Amino acid sequence: MTLMSWNVYLTDVDPAKLGGLAHDAYEEFKSRYTDAAEAVSAMDEQFDAALAAASSGLCNIVGDGNINVTLSGHANPGHRPRAGYANDLVTVSVSSAAKPAEA
Repeated sequence: MTLMSWNVYLTDVDPAKLGGLAHDAYEEFKSRYTDAAEAVSAMDEQFDAALAAASSGLCNIVGDGNINVTLSGHANPGHRPRAGYANDLVTVSVSSAAKPAEA
């Protein structure tokens, strides 16, 4: 199966553990596919950039406590446009995992 789109979704994560948990989830996602090194290399570059963006202080603007994080993208081999495929993209979402106050 060809892999070019990737997704990591983490819920209720301690921001201090984001890097390790995201790497583990990304490696587990990739382990289900076998592809040309060029496509995987482009995905790896995107993942690293997305994680850097999520870790660069975005976690601090959603309040105290745990967070929900989605890192995703589509990477064409070599980041080159490819007929019939989506353009390269990266999406980063960080939100508070705040729980409602107990009554």
